[in-house]
Amino acid sequence: MTGSALLIASLLTAGAMIPADAAGNGKPEITSADASEIQQAARQQKSKKAKDVEDAFILEQSRQGNAVDAASLSTAEVDGAVVVWEDGVDVTALQTATTEAESGPTVEMAVESAPADLAPASKVSGNGLGVEAMTGRSGGSWNGGYCTTTVVSSQTLTQCFERLEIVNDGTSTRQTYFYNRWATATGQAVDWSTDWKPRKIDIQSRPWAGKRGDFATLLNYWPKSGQNTCSTNSFSVGVGNFSATVPVWNCEGITPEPNATNIKMGVIWSGGAVFDQRSEGADFAMAMTTFNKPAPMGDYGYAKFCKNTDANCEGVLRKDGW
Repeated sequence: MTGSALLIASLLTAGAMIPADAAGNGKPEITSADASEIQQAARQQKSKKAKDVEDAFILEQSRQGNAVDAASLSTAEVDGAVVVWEDGVDVTALQTATTEAESGPTVEMAVESAPADLAPASKVSGNGLGVEAMTGRSGGSWNGGYCTTTVVSSQTLTQCFERLEIVNDGTSTRQTYFYNRWATATGQAVDWSTDWKPRKIDIQSRPWAGKRGDFATLLNYWPKSGQNTCSTNSFSVGVGNFSATVPVWNCEGITPEPNATNIKMGVIWSGGAVFDQRSEGADFAMAMTTFNKPAPMGDYGYAKFCKNTDANCEGVLRKDGW
């Protein structure tokens, strides 16, 4: 999970921040693409813009200890948005919204992803800033983890997950897993003007479609509502024979959203009364059991970016079904 240096993807193009046909009218320009459209776009020849986003993703991941091979990446450009993902995960839905208002523009993105298959993880090591960033770790066996990055109008959302299998968990009928999720939103730096800033990050995870019956219980989750961890920007986790201290980006402004019935967990980070940093992040972890089955999870990530003011920066995208 991330600390203060997590996965800050380079913002590559200084092109128009808002589509011309959306400028000035205050009405949102909304795009959406499903899994088939995204996969079709990934088969097309890459533009320079798409290649730049992919190269920046590889570079930033390497800085964080995650060696990414370009051959293991898929890159799709859809309606001006670019999304990059590693083998082992598929991007299944993408929504974007850009709104121009007199008081300030807004850019939003919502990305859904799912396991590419239920085969064992193709990687043999972690994501650099996930398990490796934990301190005092004891127990647990790495069981897969991948990242995606999405760039919309020069605003970037990078998301990752890692899953650990808890061995020797004391039961023969269930398997215990630890699931670690984090995301970073980075606004565009603007010369001689106000930078873009993330104002909301929302990340959610749940059993993948059709797999809820394989899951037994939500054992625990972190962070918890009202839990003050900001003195160390970390939280301590423990399940079975696994324990660790996990660094996190933000403690303030974080709202946990656990749901034991649906074996679901998420957090929402909301900015303060004044604009925060150009890069912000959200993190959570959860422990769950399955009926001796794999633990394929679907992930959702949303980020909203604003410029100049929060006025008319409410956002229009909604997480239907999440």
